[in-house]
Amino acid sequence: MNYKEQVLSTVFRTSWSFSRWLRLGIGLAIAYSAYRDENGLVAGFAFFLILQALSNTGCAGGQCAIPSSYEAENTKELKADKPN
Repeated sequence: MNYKEQVLSTVFRTSWSFSRWLRLGIGLAIAYSAYRDENGLVAGFAFFLILQALSNTGCAGGQCAIPSSYEAENTKELKADKPN
């Protein structure tokens, strides 16, 4: 399998979540707007979003996800002060 086939299989055979479709849709909408307005800076941002959607990348290293077993660090109850 050559590199091109590996890339295509990664893009099209992996599962597409809602956030992936959302990034692709927003990226395409921004790309159209950038093309219409002839704005290169906005086109670069659109390209970034489309690239994220196609390569299924998001936050750097996946560190922005909320852990599934989240517990509050401070589980003590707060005691209210009694008014004088």
